[in-house]
Amino acid sequence: MTNSPTVKFYLSVWTKVVSAAGGIRVPLIGDQIGRGPRRITDESTGAAFRLRRVVLACLTLLVAMPVVAEAQFPFRRPPNLRRSQSPFDQLRQRGFDHYQKGEYAQAAKVADQVLNFESNDPIAYYLRASANIELGRLTRNTKQIRDGIADARKALELRGADNDFAYLYIPYLYGMSSLAVLENNATHAETAVKYAGPVIDRPQVSRDDKSNLLYQRAFAQEQALAVEASKFNAATATEEERAEFQKAQAKRRDAAIQDYTRSIGLNPKQLGSHINLAKAWSAAGDSNRAVSVFAAAVREFPRNTTIYNERGVFFRQQGKLDEAIADFTQAVGIQRNFAMGYINRGFCLNDKGEEEAAEADFDMAIRLNPRMAMAYNLRGAARVSLGKASSAIADFSRQLELSPKDATGYANRGFARFFNADYSEAARDFQSAIDLQPTAHHLAVWRFLAKSRAGQLDDAKAELRQSLDADSGPKGWVAQVSRFLLGETAGEDLINTAQAVADKNVSAAQQCEAQFFIGQQHMLDGEAAAAKPFFEEAVKTNVRYLSAFRGARYELGDFSKGS
Repeated sequence: MTNSPTVKFYLSVWTKVVSAAGGIRVPLIGDQIGRGPRRITDESTGAAFRLRRVVLACLTLLVAMPVVAEAQFPFRRPPNLRRSQSPFDQLRQRGFDHYQKGEYAQAAKVADQVLNFESNDPIAYYLRASANIELGRLTRNTKQIRDGIADARKALELRGADNDFAYLYIPYLYGMSSLAVLENNATHAETAVKYAGPVIDRPQVSRDDKSNLLYQRAFAQEQALAVEASKFNAATATEEERAEFQKAQAKRRDAAIQDYTRSIGLNPKQLGSHINLAKAWSAAGDSNRAVSVFAAAVREFPRNTTIYNERGVFFRQQGKLDEAIADFTQAVGIQRNFAMGYINRGFCLNDKGEEEAAEADFDMAIRLNPRMAMAYNLRGAARVSLGKASSAIADFSRQLELSPKDATGYANRGFARFFNADYSEAARDFQSAIDLQPTAHHLAVWRFLAKSRAGQLDDAKAELRQSLDADSGPKGWVAQVSRFLLGETAGEDLINTAQAVADKNVSAAQQCEAQFFIGQQHMLDGEAAAAKPFFEEAVKTNVRYLSAFRGARYELGDFSKGS
């Protein structure tokens, strides 16, 4: 599931990580270090600049795992398999076993084998449809999803009118919802909503099937909501248009909430509906109801790893780190090999400034899954905070081996190399990140510093000037910092701007960056003694997630460089 939260930024934010489901923050200059993989975002709000990296696949800055319960999967094991419907039941069952383990390609191959002998087997089409849709979602392959939808339609042609086979609609609905997001077309999800209704209303459809179908219809509403939100431009909309948009979004969310609630009423074991209902209430701004829904889910599933992980992600979003850590601890206690639980707990420990404990959790995640690029990214971030810049560089390098097109890996390694005084290499890494994501304007500022500290001041100034003058160049806080570094404004102006920001958190973050960059300017002028008090002021802000904060500590020698 994919939520589409609004994103703001910072110039040196320490920043899905991920719930297969999105992530949020508010503005500064460029921090990549530490909050998840995928994409560096750079949007000026006029107040500050902030970097967002998703580590929660579905929702925010943690790593929320996809809901792996039956409700999340488009299929459920057909009850018809309990009766002897076909000589291929045992083979089909093997296919469903592959599917539940996430072995979708193997599941599709088993379905092929059945269809080679029994070309009109609706359950085999159902299985292949489900497997291909999941594969298409994983690889963002719309053709494969469409192939799955075609198989789902074939299954429906064969037995869709039979109330005992109402579950055959599930992969069709799931496929259309998935296609809506990948093609950025809400009408696909609306089609799912339309076709789910008449089946749900059939009196003879079982409660269990209705519960699953209600889940799918709610999920479709949320995908349509996400697509519509991604297309709406609040900056250019009139007040009337914004009000109308908000009303339409609320209507969709209310419909989803009603369907998830009905789904749970029909089948209290519908795990996906519990989780998505809690998330829907949170998105609606009612955190108390979200807490209540999660509490009910925990009572219903007291030994379920997914529930504790998802509630931990929610608590992290609410800023309740102790509660989040307790839930992730519960999750890894239930399932010792749950790598994402260690990732998420480590993430929260890092937020609390407990970097050593965070590093230990990331160590465990890597032992459990040595090919998880995200874990190396986060462990590298923890190591940077502990002063272990060289070890962090090794972690970010391993991340890039596993995920070579991840701009954040280059950005984070660039920060670590800068802190380790490897300025030329840092400049190269920042450029690699910019090449992969040209809108990451904040990295141009850090590349300027790296090149200047490497003795290439004139070239660095020319580059930064070109970036600043471009039509698509930086705005707001990043632009102001750029102008300061080019000698066009005074450091006092930076500090005054930061102090004038109404939001105290944004103001503190910008003050940290202002002090750090003024200190850097003194370093470029060969005035190390004059730079020191500015680095000390940056550290006093205690905005620990910023690269400016970490950089100031390195400049002050709080760590042994290269450790």
